[in-house]
Amino acid sequence: MKCGRRVRTRKGVTIDKPWNVTAGDLVVFGDGATVRATEPIQIGKRCVISQYAMLITQAGDMETSGKTKLSAPITIEDDVWVATDAVVMPGSYIESGVVVGARGMVEGRLPRWTICTGEPATPRTDRVLYGNN
Repeated sequence: MKCGRRVRTRKGVTIDKPWNVTAGDLVVFGDGATVRATEPIQIGKRCVISQYAMLITQAGDMETSGKTKLSAPITIEDDVWVATDAVVMPGSYIESGVVVGARGMVEGRLPRWTICTGEPATPRTDRVLYGNN
């Protein structure tokens, strides 16, 4: 795994192919997080991958009874929080400042500085940081 400064992995984190993972400064992987990196995974600075969250770059295609594998890289920009038990699917792109709510499932692209929830995760509201004005 190519790491920036002060990257932390809590106990029970599973990263199957660490050579395909790049994490920027101040990234934290929570207890029991799972990273399946058959394709590259790029994680920006100041990100949190919470406990039991999953980043997966390969999955079975349900339209072909799961026999065909879908494979694509994942990109997570700076200041993103992937909350507890969320799943980030192959080919997902999470722009800066996004919060993916607990147990959300990311498929595709999420717009910057939004709070996204559901399956698939969709923007619910803007993410506003108070005190930064």
